[in-house]
Amino acid sequence: MANADACFRIFASVLLVSISSISMADVSIPLDSAIFARDKEIGSTTNWKEGTNSQRVGMLCQFVGGRNIGTVNGTLVPGHSDVYQTSNPGIGVRFRATTWYSSSQQRALPFDIPGNGPADCKPGATPIKNMKASAQLVVVGPVSAGTITSFPTARVSYYDSRERGPMNLKISTFPTIKASACDVDGDINITMPSIGINRLPSVGAVAGRTPFTIGMNCDPSISVHMVITDAQNPGNIGNVLTLSNGSEATGVAYQILRENNPINFGPASSIAGALNQFKVVNSTGTNGGRYLIPFDIQYQRTTSSRPGTGSANAAAVFTMSYQ
Repeated sequence: MANADACFRIFASVLLVSISSISMADVSIPLDSAIFARDKEIGSTTNWKEGTNSQRVGMLCQFVGGRNIGTVNGTLVPGHSDVYQTSNPGIGVRFRATTWYSSSQQRALPFDIPGNGPADCKPGATPIKNMKASAQLVVVGPVSAGTITSFPTARVSYYDSRERGPMNLKISTFPTIKASACDVDGDINITMPSIGINRLPSVGAVAGRTPFTIGMNCDPSISVHMVITDAQNPGNIGNVLTLSNGSEATGVAYQILRENNPINFGPASSIAGALNQFKVVNSTGTNGGRYLIPFDIQYQRTTSSRPGTGSANAAAVFTMSYQ
């Protein structure tokens, strides 16, 4: 029997796998200095400022359980879900960044969003997207002037089977905040004319109308509001100013008028929207400047019985609000 030779051929193949480290981007956001009116409404913001660079992220689309996670290393401002405290107690910061799921728009941090975008992530594909981030300043309390020296930091990561292309977000500037307001002239003393009782014949009658002004020098780009408080009776929300202790006259009081209408008094508060607050300057424009706010004051009879004669003194306090 003949011997048969057996020949074995072994084919070996080697799969070369390219392993690369995670690409990490440090995204710097250069926030600009800002001017806010001192009493600007809480929630007011600057415009969004884009980061100076971005991050290119490639995702493996077969991993349908991807996630997009954005976190902020900072202290949330009470009452806010996405605004974080800076070193200025009246100013917070809000971050936002693009997510893989919707890379055409940015979303405020923090977020944790599942998925990797079925609309543009086809099976087997490995698309690359350019991820971006931005930030803005937010008014969270009374605005005080000064330089913001510290900010929270943030991080955004994209996951398929592992973390892809994280971005570290950092405010790269120290913006200066200016609290714009007005310098108001000092105390105003008004000398009322002497009048006879016959000029106030009945309850509600008025006489002795006298003009006066409140002068102030204002910063640019604010609107100015005012509330006037009855110094003798701070809880007075009517339009008749109480006479001071020591006044000799009885049955009379004062009214303060703005644009021919009696002013209702309110609390000494600069908060926007305070009770009986009214606007005196719609806008100081881009230059600001000097403003004279005109008023009038007049006697008013308050009782049906005959008023008593003598001195009639009163005082009011005006509180400005810059919005």
